[in-house]
Amino acid sequence: MKKELINKQNKTGKKNLIGLALVTLVFLIVLKVFPYKSSAVLSTSLSYFKEIMVILPAVMILMGLFMVWVSKDVVLKYMGKTSGL
Repeated sequence: MKKELINKQNKTGKKNLIGLALVTLVFLIVLKVFPYKSSAVLSTSLSYFKEIMVILPAVMILMGLFMVWVSKDVVLKYMGKTSGL
């Protein structure tokens, strides 16, 4: 059981890394094709990154509290395959 979960997590992690690599590659290609827009793109990306980093800790704390306060059975009841419409 544990090995299956670890294998599933490894596959998911690999997919996430591949997606990140593809997005980074596209980002770098676009910067090479349009070098005159690189400063605007980089400043906008940095702005979004800063905004996300401000919000992310609060989201992580709320997710942790949700996992502690709400049981898995309740989540499955309302969001699982048998939850209905």
